[in-house]
Amino acid sequence: MKNKGITSSMASWSAETRQYNDLDELHPPSQVPIDTPGEPGSLYSSCSVSPSQTPRLTLAVQVGMNAKAARKLVATMAAHPGNIPLSLFVYGDFVELFPDLVRDWARNFTIGMRENQPFPLGHFILQKYRWIRYSLVSAIERHRDAGLHPAYYLPDNVTDTIIQASKSRGLRLVQPTARFPPTEGRCALLTAENYYSYRDVERVPKAERIITEQLGDRGGILCLDSDHPDSYMISVFLLDYLVQKSNYEILSMDKCISG
Repeated sequence: MKNKGITSSMASWSAETRQYNDLDELHPPSQVPIDTPGEPGSLYSSCSVSPSQTPRLTLAVQVGMNAKAARKLVATMAAHPGNIPLSLFVYGDFVELFPDLVRDWARNFTIGMRENQPFPLGHFILQKYRWIRYSLVSAIERHRDAGLHPAYYLPDNVTDTIIQASKSRGLRLVQPTARFPPTEGRCALLTAENYYSYRDVERVPKAERIITEQLGDRGGILCLDSDHPDSYMISVFLLDYLVQKSNYEILSMDKCISG
């Protein structure tokens, strides 16, 4: 082609290595709302300090692919008289399958993102940068198709590669202070002996204790997993405690980060 005077370059694509040299042209990364607090690629695992030193808390739901369970949990939390702000972190595939549901949630709650699809626990972080970037871009595009522009990303784990890929897309990384079910610490594993052998009425206070032990007196980011049925079971009692008895100032994810 050069011999004939044609000098225009061709795009270099290699699907088997996820190499697309025009990726940023096709999928611009800078569509996060400009008023979003925080910095791209930064990791947020707690709330900013209140001027009054009151511990702050924000609530999130890690939405799985079970739409029925997620809808039930979110509806229950939304109906609480405390009018609690929520952040919902959703897979790209979930948005594609249930766009109307996610758009309905977005009217009242902050919509963040997970990956494009679920991965077996611990396997997503093992992938190379290009595969991780591809998953994030795919998830972002599914959100955009529904008219949403996520700024927050909740990975199961954080590595330097995930931070790099998130920064390239303008995303803020969220790592909860407390999770249910827990994934680390003294109560990292719910077992038959310490949890599942008990009746529902006995598991509720156990779950609340696990959560409050993770939060301590500093508050932070509390995340419930919608795929675990006990998240729904404990949600009303947990919200009652947080609103009526705890000393936490409950606020949105934006205010948690911005201060």
